[in-house]
Amino acid sequence: MKIKVASRGSKLALIQVKEIMHKLFSRKYLHEDQGPSYEIFKEYDNFEDAYEVRTITTKGDKLSALGKKQFDKLNFISDIEKCLLDDDADFAVHSAKDFPSEANKDLEYHIITNDGGALTLNDDILIFRSNLEPIFERSMKIGTSSLRRKMYAKQVLHAKNIHDLNGNIDSRLNKLESGEFDCIVLSEAGIRRLYNQTIHIPEYKKELDKPIKNLNYKRLKSFPAVGQGRLLVQYKPDNRFAKILKDCFGSQDDYTGEIHSMRYFLNKINADCNSAIGFNAHDGGHSGRDSIFEGQVFGLSSFAEFRGWSEHSIDLAMELAFEDFIKKGGKELLDEHN
Repeated sequence: MKIKVASRGSKLALIQVKEIMHKLFSRKYLHEDQGPSYEIFKEYDNFEDAYEVRTITTKGDKLSALGKKQFDKLNFISDIEKCLLDDDADFAVHSAKDFPSEANKDLEYHIITNDGGALTLNDDILIFRSNLEPIFERSMKIGTSSLRRKMYAKQVLHAKNIHDLNGNIDSRLNKLESGEFDCIVLSEAGIRRLYNQTIHIPEYKKELDKPIKNLNYKRLKSFPAVGQGRLLVQYKPDNRFAKILKDCFGSQDDYTGEIHSMRYFLNKINADCNSAIGFNAHDGGHSGRDSIFEGQVFGLSSFAEFRGWSEHSIDLAMELAFEDFIKKGGKELLDEHN
């Protein structure tokens, strides 16, 4: 009884499905007893034999292929959600960054933790053409499609030559190496997944600080988009595997408070992952440390950083950061792009 997984069809999307399936397979046994995912994998010794992918070309994929850039990320999700609602798949794997701040009420979802450390995996990286020194110069031709990254390049890196960059990761890297750009901005998590084909999270943790092979890059000290680097599993509550998915991933909901607080913040200011704003957060509730919520918001020619921290909860840290955001004119900066 193979499990049916809905996903976009890019190479990276299929690697992300593989990562989630490996996570499920790792719960087949717990201390030599049957684990929560045993029923899915009891007939299989290899997790890759246990599933099939329903690849979907979403409206977002079609818009991207036409060179469109700033559009609602729900266009990457809604066609896949329809597949779930029509019972054509058991669950879907999404990039959490693309997931709308207002979730579909007819479906359940879980944001998946990164055992390698979420705060390290969500960085932006600046990738240089292989024949250049990885030192940014303001005159370099830099490529990115994200408004937030464009504003970061303009106002923090003081770049003078910023251009749109579209396509999947492979095509973007090909454009870089062909000489169309001197450097481009991408997510480290996507690059590591694609380059390392990493599905075993302990290996991921071990490899995290190693340079990415055959890539000429440096990490940027930016505030990433909400959910960048994280994966998300979505399913219908009455699906045949719903209880198994909840048993395997529902316990992680307590450890993804940072993402939920960021999504709430975006909703509160009527923004989304296309907006010129990024965040970092740490929920200290599980470690006995302070919770921290901070971010960076860009207008057309200036930016502000905002911050909140609390001994009590990430939600309180977020509320204090929101007050700081308002005090520093964050809403007005965002409105400059409208």
